Amino acid sequence: MEGDCACGWPEVHARMTGAMATIVKQAGERGEIATADVPDRGLTVPTNLMRHEMLFTREPIAPSTLTEIVDDVFLPLVNGRREDSE
Repeated sequence: MEGDCACGWPEVHARMTGAMATIVKQAGERGEIATADVPDRGLTVPTNLMRHEMLFTREPIAPSTLTEIVDDVFLPLVNGRREDSE
């Protein structure tokens, strides 16, 4: 059971979800994203992608990778369908 895990992962997950919820809420209040109502699963996408990158490349995350995670994955996720520029 999640609550019985001695590894600390439930606490890490809760902390990261809470941090991302705060970031998204503040971005919504500033008008930087269309909505601040993002489900928990969506809130964990950036940190999950960063963790995946670190585990599989065993290298520090490149700034261009962080930009891709935010601009190409997370922002379209929270803003809905990404509009193509013409």
